[in-house]
Amino acid sequence: MRRPFSLAAYLALARGRDRQPDADQTWPERPDGPVVWLHSDTQARLETLMTVMARLRLQRRDFAMLLTSDAAGAHPFTINSDPVYAPPAETLVETRRFIAHWSPDVLIWAGNSLRPALQYEAAQKDTRSILVDAADEPWRQPSKRWVPDAAAGALSLFHQIVAQDEAAARRLRKLGVPNGRIDVASPLMEEVFPVSSHDGLHEVLT
Repeated sequence: MRRPFSLAAYLALARGRDRQPDADQTWPERPDGPVVWLHSDTQARLETLMTVMARLRLQRRDFAMLLTSDAAGAHPFTINSDPVYAPPAETLVETRRFIAHWSPDVLIWAGNSLRPALQYEAAQKDTRSILVDAADEPWRQPSKRWVPDAAAGALSLFHQIVAQDEAAARRLRKLGVPNGRIDVASPLMEEVFPVSSHDGLHEVLT
């Protein structure tokens, strides 16, 4: 599939920022079997997403989980004794190394903070990806102002997107996301996000 110009320009700049791999950033061995990768911009949202995953584990147990969060960069933390890693630097060297190591089968990305280079590399490895808890707010990316806004291109890489409400869905459509890829569900909260509220998430993981 042809990449949108903004995403192609963003990736070109990500390539230009490449350097030698960060030898200090290491990860444990990839577990055997399927790996479900959960990413969130905040610790609170990731903790809620883990609660949803615990419900899904009642139906399927044969997968391991990889947890990353933007919040883990400055303050590493754990959830239920599971380590939460910071995502790799937004360069092609680091994102390729990360994806090659973990080879995730499914990616569940929560929130409006995007990492276009990382999401692109995951798509190149045929990772099944779904974005949840998309709000009617501007999309963010970890780059300086002069770097192209690659939100539309990054969003095009997701197989399914769950918007918090119709206003968030309209924002997605304006960025070119096909209506067939958009679901509308309640915001991601432990008390009101039963598995059945999003059929796409349920189908991907079961």
